[in-house]
Amino acid sequence: MRKHILSDEDICSSGKMQMLDELLPQMKEKKEKVLIFSQFVIVLNLLEAYVNIRGHEYVRFDGSTLREERSVRRFQGGTQFHI
Repeated sequence: MRKHILSDEDICSSGKMQMLDELLPQMKEKKEKVLIFSQFVIVLNLLEAYVNIRGHEYVRFDGSTLREERSVRRFQGGTQFHI
């Protein structure tokens, strides 16, 4: 399969990502945690690119995450992780 390359602008111009641009800073200010679920790895890849572009601290859990790194406590207790 051919690998697709999207620019930062392409990723961030999506309506869903623009909504995240509005919601995430408000939630971070309130110190709320955000859990985003998707069945599709490609969607998680796009979300990961988006949070990296925006400089958000996050933790990702999917089927390729090593068992030792899957601790939900890492997300729940870690004050540095917002998403």
